[in-house]
Amino acid sequence: MNDFVIDPPIRILGRRGSFVRSTREAAAFMREHMDDNAAKVLRRLERAKSTKEAQEAAKAFRSWIAHWLNAGSGAIVVAAKAEPANSRKNRVVL
Repeated sequence: MNDFVIDPPIRILGRRGSFVRSTREAAAFMREHMDDNAAKVLRRLERAKSTKEAQEAAKAFRSWIAHWLNAGSGAIVVAAKAEPANSRKNRVVL
């Protein structure tokens, strides 16, 4: 799995102010909180090979977590950019 930075990080307020800072962390979070909608988003996070794919996967994660929160988990998220974790180049806006 390629790892892309999510910048700014997605803050998950209901989890002691924890942050999701990368596509790898987003995938790990999803594995802990699987539901009927998570599998497709998780596959997108795991299979992202380009900045564009990571951007789309991060948007899908943000949408999934907003739905997850509305279903009763209680936190809010913000994400705006994604880039390869090992590079500061190729920033993209979510």
